[in-house]
Order: sequence, then structure tokens, then C-alpha cells
Amino acid sequence: MKIEMSTDGSKQQKETMEDAASDSFSLVSDSEHKEFETADYEMLIQELKKEILSKDIKISSLEIQLADAEKSLKQKETIINEKDDLKNTLDLTKNLNIDTEKDTQNVFSNNQLQDLPEFNELKNKMVDLESTIQEMNNKIVELIDDKLVNLEDETKTTMQEMDNKILQLEDKSKTNDEMTNTRNNNVTILLNHSKNPHIKFIKGDGISPFTAVFEDIPFAGSGWMVIQRRFDGKIDFVVKNENSYENGFGDLNGDFWIGIQAIHQLTTSHRHELYVELVDFDDVTAYARYDNFCVGNKESGYALKSLGNYSGNAGDALRAHEKYKFEKWSFSDRSYFCWWDAVKAQCILNGPFSTTKKVLDDGANDGIWWGNWYLGNKRFTLKSCKMLIRPKLRNE
Repeated sequence: MKIEMSTDGSKQQKETMEDAASDSFSLVSDSEHKEFETADYEMLIQELKKEILSKDIKISSLEIQLADAEKSLKQKETIINEKDDLKNTLDLTKNLNIDTEKDTQNVFSNNQLQDLPEFNELKNKMVDLESTIQEMNNKIVELIDDKLVNLEDETKTTMQEMDNKILQLEDKSKTNDEMTNTRNNNVTILLNHSKNPHIKFIKGDGISPFTAVFEDIPFAGSGWMVIQRRFDGKIDFVVKNENSYENGFGDLNGDFWIGIQAIHQLTTSHRHELYVELVDFDDVTAYARYDNFCVGNKESGYALKSLGNYSGNAGDALRAHEKYKFEKWSFSDRSYFCWWDAVKAQCILNGPFSTTKKVLDDGANDGIWWGNWYLGNKRFTLKSCKMLIRPKLRNE
């Protein structure tokens, strides 16, 4: 009997301990479940905070992009690209908002989470952010549309101005073509006359027929007639013949003077411009250009009646000789050359030729020179020179 009683007591005690352990396990499970549920809520709230932070960053980024867009809109060539980029960014932002809202609705389906104050505050902030993004979108679109309208108006104005300029250039081209045709009607090419194809025969009303050399100047155009050229010294410009400078002399393939009578007839028949090309012994080239070169008749002493406006880089040295006669500059042996006179000569291109560089003395008739080309008011001989004339075209 003692053994049985002992056994029953042991069984009862064992059952009591198992019940207690079961109850204890049940309590632990409920506690852990609540902790797990709270942890889930906190994780969701942390995720929401991350989403808010991400949106704040996105707003800052959009504000920066808006500022950049306002600056970039001033540049016409990039307006359309900026618009596309910004619209793509805003579209991505809208899609992100939609996806976030869907995820939020899925995550916060639990009614208990909806009642949390922190959740409601975050949700309201998200709504405000979405409203701000929409306002920025509207502002950007409005700004871009205004700029595009202005750009379109400016483009139309520019195109109209370009069309007007094209019409003016076409009219000028037609006028110049007419003048060129008129000029060429008085010119005949001399076949088999010379190896130089630029030598042509000149004739016209009031002009005694003569031959002349024509050249093109790279930056001054074509159709220039050479009236004087000196580069090798084979033709002596210091002469004794009384009529040499009036009728002309020299070799059209080398050094020559076309004649002051021909220059008078040409420059009084039509307005002409003069181009003077100068080269020194350092092979430095300079030029002087006058837009109204005119020489008077024999009775006026072939005076340099006018030069017009000057342009170039050699200096306006010929101006000192304007209005003066085409005089003889004589030497002791009764030889002479001709050039326009002046109170104080500033240039002479028909003087004695020199094959070397040298400083000229105080005499004005001792060489070929143009102004005080060098420092120290010194006059140096020139290596070569050339004078060319051309009818002045209209609208030039």
C-alpha cells in the first residue's frame, strides 16, 4: 500500500508540474508575440521615415533642377532638352508617389496602425510633399511654355531679318553684275600677245585705246588695273623724254608706268578707287586704299583732284599730295621723274630704284618711299611697289 500511494502521489505531482510548465510556455509565447508585433510596427514606421527622407531629398533635388532650368532656359539651344529632362524626372516622381501610396496602403491595412499618431503625422506630411511636387511641376511647365513662346517669336523675327538681308544682298549682287558687265564691255583679251593672260586691250568713249594689266587682290576683289609697277629695277623711271610720263613707258610684264593721260581719262569717266601695295626689304607688305581717286586734265597739270576715304595699314601718306599738280622732280643732268607735288612730300613711288635697303637723306627725290614707315622718323627705300585702280561699284 505504501508503494501504491507513493506512486499515485508521484504521478499527481508530475501532472501538476507539466500543467505549470504548459501555462508558463503559453505566457511566454503571448509576450513574444506582442513584442514581435510591436517590432513590426516600429520597422514600418522606420521605413516611412526613410520614405519621407527620400522625398525630402527628392524635393531638394527638384528645387536645384528648377534653378538650373531657369538659367538654362536663357540658352535657346538647350530649352527643349531641359524640358524633356524635367518632364521625365517629374513623371518618375509621380510614378514613385503612386507606387509609394500603393505600398503604404498595403502595409498599413492593419486598423491598429492607422490609429497611431505618428503614422497619421507622416501620412499628412506625405500629402503635403505631393502637393509641393505638383506645384513645382506646374511652375516648371508654365515657365518652359513661356520661354518657348518667346523663343518662337524671336526666331520668327530673326528669320524675317535674314530674309530681308538676303534680298538686299541679291539686289546688290545684281547691281554689281551689271557694273561688271559694263566694265568688261570695254576690255578685250589680246590673244598671242604675251605669256601673261592678264594683259588686255582697253577702249571706250573718251578713252584712247591702250593695253593694261589686270590683277585680283585676295581680300580686295577682282578686276584691278595696274597703273604702276616696280619690282626689279630693269626700267629706269628717271627719264629725259618729255612725254614719257604723259604717254606711259615700260614693260607690261615687268616695271611700267601706264601714263598720266590714261589715268586721267579713266578716273574722270567713272568714279575709281586706288589700291597701293608696298613691300620693304624685310618682305613686310602693307597697303593703302582710297575710295575716290581722280586725276585732273592736262590743263590742271594732272592734279590729284581727290582721294576719298583712306583705309589700310601703310598710312595715309598720299594725302599730303592731294590737290597738287603732277610735277617734274629734276636732277642736275636734266633727267627727271614725275610725281604729285606737296608742301612737304610724304611719299614718292616714281623715284630712283634701289636694290638694297638704305636710309634716305633729307631729299625727297632720292628713292622709292612711303611715309615714315619705321621708328625714329627715318625714311627707308622700298623693295617694290604697285598702284592699281578699279571702277567703284555701287553699294560699296
